[in-house]
Amino acid sequence: MMKDRILVWCDRKFTTFGIANSLQEKYDCDLFGIFQLTDKTKDIFRKQELVKFKKTWIFNDYVSKENKTYDLKYLKSFEEKYKINLWKIPYTDAFLGSNPYHKFTSDEVLSLFTQECKFFEQILDEVRPDFLIIRSYDNQDTRILYELCKSRGIKILMLVVTRFDLRYKIADEEDYIDDYTRDTSISGDSSNELENNLKILSASSSKRYNKLVKFRKDTAWKFLKNAVSSLLFANNDKYLFLNHGKTIPKVFFHFFSTKLKKKYRSSFIDKNCSSQILADEKFVYFPLHYEPERLLFVQAPLYTNQLEVITNIAKSLPIDYKLYVKEHPAMSVKNWRPTSYYKQILDLPNVRLVHTSANYKEIIDKCSLVVTIAGSSGLEAVFHNKPTIVFADVSYSSLPSVHRLKNYEELPQAIIESLAKKVDPTELNKFINYTFKNSFEYDYLNPFLEVDEFYDKGFFSNKALSIRNIEDCLEKNKQVFDSLGLEHVKKINELKETG
Repeated sequence: MMKDRILVWCDRKFTTFGIANSLQEKYDCDLFGIFQLTDKTKDIFRKQELVKFKKTWIFNDYVSKENKTYDLKYLKSFEEKYKINLWKIPYTDAFLGSNPYHKFTSDEVLSLFTQECKFFEQILDEVRPDFLIIRSYDNQDTRILYELCKSRGIKILMLVVTRFDLRYKIADEEDYIDDYTRDTSISGDSSNELENNLKILSASSSKRYNKLVKFRKDTAWKFLKNAVSSLLFANNDKYLFLNHGKTIPKVFFHFFSTKLKKKYRSSFIDKNCSSQILADEKFVYFPLHYEPERLLFVQAPLYTNQLEVITNIAKSLPIDYKLYVKEHPAMSVKNWRPTSYYKQILDLPNVRLVHTSANYKEIIDKCSLVVTIAGSSGLEAVFHNKPTIVFADVSYSSLPSVHRLKNYEELPQAIIESLAKKVDPTELNKFINYTFKNSFEYDYLNPFLEVDEFYDKGFFSNKALSIRNIEDCLEKNKQVFDSLGLEHVKKINELKETG
């Protein structure tokens, strides 16, 4: 019997490399690897023998921004052959449009497409893998590989987070719509143990979020120092979208200008946003998405203009309702949005812009309805007995109290109908039990924050590494990677049984 052939996308997050290392010990298969790494780290991974890959490719060696040529005829045939809409991909790239140093031209995007499509197609023709292990895609390179593998019938093994913190699963979609009703063994009973687990997870999530934000805030100056002193972002890793166009003067200017803007924007938010929730006011709640974010750009590509979404919700409200809009607190890391953005929200007569310090639980408890593009606030609303409207397919779409909006024209009626809906606790419990049954616990932040050899205070380091560094990382996180390896073996066997 032929061994399964597994292609592994290994990038700077290191997780998939750790999974491959564990998988080779637990499953008899042939492993192949594509590495997307920094300039100084790629050579050490090219020589490593910790994971016994049959063959490896370094992405940087095949795809370069300096290559300006593209083949439109090839790209057209690629689209037709695999039924992939290529131009949709850069518009859903969470980072392509967020580079403050460089605006990508049509020719540059087409050149990258040509190189990447040919590169991935040649690898798949040679390897003919049965499975692809890949991280959740948010950049156009991984998106192309993902779409190409799906089109060719290659099974996707993607580690994705559920809507419950610390609960992950392996699937071929990031936010797979969980039809919990198909599993007749799932009951609507809620155990005290499950309720306690949910409380622990909620507290853990808040603690981890605060730790990560503080981690990044405290190291802003170190980031600038590293960037300038080593010329890291001016000369290295130019294949990364966020590094295109970076020079030392641009890094200096951007760093100081954004810090000044943040101070001004923070002052504007403090002066113009409401901190209190009026007791006698009926309102619908819309939480802004963090940007750039995969949930927004990939799952709801037609609704990335949140100002347009807010305006359409405001137009659709009953006359006795207002719309409360609250900024995502993590936008402080991105120095907030321009004041002109907030002014446009404030100019809407039936919209109230809520301060980030406002009590989130109080907002959920007092609102009549939560409207979110694709966020987890919609699921949290259900926990508080509030109906929800979403603009994208999300894992909790199948809940009766959640309305999946298809277009703006149906929004006024959807709001009226949703305001009259009641949450069925039995259905919610079924959904929770189903999710926990089909997921496992994994704290992704622990390796991210603790592996100092690979991360320099929240920012990836381009310093040279040794095999010993890699061995230490694998050993330090052995329990985590072994658990993930076993989950992948379990999923592979499951997919092979179901065909």
